[in-house]
Amino acid sequence: MHCRRYFHDVVKSSGENYKKSPAYKVLEIMSKLFKKESQFKENNLSASKIKEERNKEDYLKIIKELDDYILAIKCDNNELLSKAVKYYLNHKDELYTFLDCGYVDISNNLAERVVKVFVIARKSFLFCKTADGATTTGKLFSLVQTARANGLKSEQYIAYVISNINIKDINDLLPWSDKLPKELLIS
Repeated sequence: MHCRRYFHDVVKSSGENYKKSPAYKVLEIMSKLFKKESQFKENNLSASKIKEERNKEDYLKIIKELDDYILAIKCDNNELLSKAVKYYLNHKDELYTFLDCGYVDISNNLAERVVKVFVIARKSFLFCKTADGATTTGKLFSLVQTARANGLKSEQYIAYVISNINIKDINDLLPWSDKLPKELLIS
């Protein structure tokens, strides 16, 4: 997404002639990849099937089209476009990591959303005062994020765990347990 964002910034700064910008064409080609990725999710493909689809000729043809097009761009003193092309060239190998593993998403949006919670709360971490306080806060954050990742209402889940910690088997209290009450699920 960072790479895409650089090209998007070029298009945004192009004004009324944005469709004439080479960055616009880059975004169009990238959109083809994102459309295919969207279809993979809609069809609930497994990670191995996604990897297989990504390495088929039609998918790789889009990657080659994108690479060839970016390599051919003449920046002509356009600082933003030059920055976008340089970013692509400098990070090209990492940008295509998703081709090697079906579990890796084409964008880093999910990772950024997960980290955002910690970035927003970092000033609050200053009030932990001690290493033990920081450790406890880290554990609590981990518990909250794991509950969210498993589709649970985190506050209600933690309250449920606290009230049942010595009553129920620990495995029944884990966020992925199928023995949790349905009212803990996010609707």
